[in-house]
Amino acid sequence: MRKGQVLEMEQENMNELVGNSIRSYKSGDKDALNDVYDHLVHFCLRVISKTRGKYINANDEEAAIVPNVILDALDKYDPEQGSFMCYLGQAIRNRTIDGLRREKRNPAARPISLDPDFFQTCNESEYFEDMIDDMARRHELETYDKLLASFNLSINTLSEIAPRRPSTREQARRAAWVIAQDGEASTYLLNKGMLPHKILEQRFHITRSILERYRKFIIAVVLVYVYDLSYIKPYVTPAFMEESPWYEQEAMHA
Repeated sequence: MRKGQVLEMEQENMNELVGNSIRSYKSGDKDALNDVYDHLVHFCLRVISKTRGKYINANDEEAAIVPNVILDALDKYDPEQGSFMCYLGQAIRNRTIDGLRREKRNPAARPISLDPDFFQTCNESEYFEDMIDDMARRHELETYDKLLASFNLSINTLSEIAPRRPSTREQARRAAWVIAQDGEASTYLLNKGMLPHKILEQRFHITRSILERYRKFIIAVVLVYVYDLSYIKPYVTPAFMEESPWYEQEAMHA
């Protein structure tokens, strides 16, 4: 039996153990995690290391988020969402990315320490991380397709409804971002299935022509933000998020 097959069998056994432990924990057995907690921590450290592109151990500052993220994931996890490890992997990666964004706004000199043994360890477990990543992406796409279907939309038609001109596409993305960030606007859309024209035109000065012509595309992008679809977000994030505080300026002037 090849080494990869052995690792895969060991990982399947661990996944089963984790699954059983999580079910017991959710049923009230607070000691159920004793046998798997170290595994969960090690997994989180691997995800943080991969996300940051440098080795992170349990004593590093970046690892301080791990206990809280694990407890938060345990509290919010629903078995219907799929694998717990998949859910935990997304949670720790999202929290790590949030930290990177804060560091970008407040840069500080941080030496990068590399453990020479890390790359070998990382390579041995790479198949599992890729599997988790692929599972999460597939699950998210399935979720997104169901959300789109509730608005009579489909993933397969997104390329057809998207604006062709980059500048127009950016305006439509901005409109979607505004709706997602505004409680009244997003509630109106989700409850009535229509864009809140009056709010967007009067409060955020978005032109009616953009809203009417690209209604389907805007709705599709709003769903990505409202339901926090982290794998799809990078493809629809407006440029103003990186370049200027456009949304904050518009909200202040509203």
